[in-house]
Amino acid sequence: GGSSGYGIFVVDAATGEIYVAQELDYESASRSTLQVSVEDTLQGYPSQRLVLVEIHVQDSNDHTPTWPQDPMTVVVSESATLGMSLFTFQALDGDGPGPNSQLSYSLLQPEARHSPFQLDTHSGELSLRGPLDREAQAAYLLVVQATDQAHNISQRRSAALTAHVFVMDEND
Repeated sequence: GGSSGYGIFVVDAATGEIYVAQELDYESASRSTLQVSVEDTLQGYPSQRLVLVEIHVQDSNDHTPTWPQDPMTVVVSESATLGMSLFTFQALDGDGPGPNSQLSYSLLQPEARHSPFQLDTHSGELSLRGPLDREAQAAYLLVVQATDQAHNISQRRSAALTAHVFVMDEND
């Protein structure tokens, strides 16, 4: 009934069951290969073999999206045309490839319906959906949220960014 330790994993010498001895981190190592010595004594004489066991670690959603800069300043000409791309917001997520690091973007402020801006939920691209008039409103405050797409909605993580959008005057 002893056990053999391989640092992260422990093998029960009597049963051959493999246990995790410390927390695993997908981003550090997504898989591990163990070399286990197996001894068969049921035949009356010992027979020994080396067996390779490959362990695949599943990613958990343990990283929250981050923004490279917060707050952010965006300057737009009041003569910008409808549909024009103004800026692309890009958050980062340290989880492994897949839904835990795929991000969706949204505008959080309550007046988003009346905003002259729209945000592409997949790309984070901010574009113009209505006319700008510096004399009517010279600046906007946008709150952009990046949310990862973990399969379990209750485990999704998000981070918000404040963007100050300044409208540059044109001779009108």
